[in-house]
Amino acid sequence: MEEVLREILGEIRGMKSDVRELKEGQAGLETRLGALEEGQVRLETRVGALEEGQARLENRMDRVESDISELKAGQARLETRMDRVESDIGELKAGQARLETRMDRVEADISVVKAGQLRIEARLESEVIDKIRILFDAFQSHEARLDRHEEWLQASRRGT
Repeated sequence: MEEVLREILGEIRGMKSDVRELKEGQAGLETRLGALEEGQVRLETRVGALEEGQARLENRMDRVESDISELKAGQARLETRMDRVESDIGELKAGQARLETRMDRVEADISVVKAGQLRIEARLESEVIDKIRILFDAFQSHEARLDRHEEWLQASRRGT
């Protein structure tokens, strides 16, 4: 019986270790997800800064209408920056698509981890209940045998 208990404890420890590893894996995925979200915030901040730069250029263009040469130079600068903005927007869209793909993978990984955790918890509960039931049945059987022996001893004492 002591060996069975040790075996049960060993299995419980192993299952706890499995659950701990799954939780650590989930924490790692959540950390990775946080880093991805931070990257997305930085990209959004960069787009905001680029949009602000574009607005400043447009205001400046309105102010330099009196000077044609300055207007042409400002226009050239604006076109260069617009190309960069469009390029950055293209990069941001590609980055966003990559982030969305990663988010889908992270969410799928989290679902797998949660499903694994639920399976382990269900298995742990089932195995522990079964083993406790076996121990309880064995204990009851042992108690019944002891009661019978005790009755036999009392009967034999009375008979002598």
